Amino acid sequence: MTGDSNPLVDEMGPIPGPNPANSEAGASFSWFIRLSDEDRSKPYVIFAVAAGVMWVGWFLFRSPILGVVGAVAILGTTAEFWLGSTYSLTESSATARCGFSSTSIEWSNVKRVIVVGQTIRLSPLDRASQMETFRGVLLRTTPQNQTRILEKVKQLGSNDVRILGC
Repeated sequence: MTGDSNPLVDEMGPIPGPNPANSEAGASFSWFIRLSDEDRSKPYVIFAVAAGVMWVGWFLFRSPILGVVGAVAILGTTAEFWLGSTYSLTESSATARCGFSSTSIEWSNVKRVIVVGQTIRLSPLDRASQMETFRGVLLRTTPQNQTRILEKVKQLGSNDVRILGC
């Protein structure tokens, strides 16, 4: 990582695939974003809170299981922040991975693309609804790579995909 690059993006480039005939226009790529890279002290706060919750469960309530479950809940819900996420766009789908969690959507299922700030949501829903938060794939971007990723989404998505918020 160079000194002038954004600390949120550690890697971005072509994904080596089984098809060596991929052209640059059709090549897939991935990138990695760790939100805690902006402020390195915040993960320590998360780990301290998780340790505190574990201590309270273990010693105050005298239940080691309660302490472990509490700590795992804190660490699990904040994993995207301190662990980071890997995003990839291939010719068949878009994928977001964080730890054991993987969310993917095939391009044929994408109905709408919603751009809000530094995020791009690929939605399988035709219209906005309350379920939208739980459906599709959220791609986090940076100012440096958002245009490139949006162009790739436009290229890989079908012609009937609506792009909102650009």
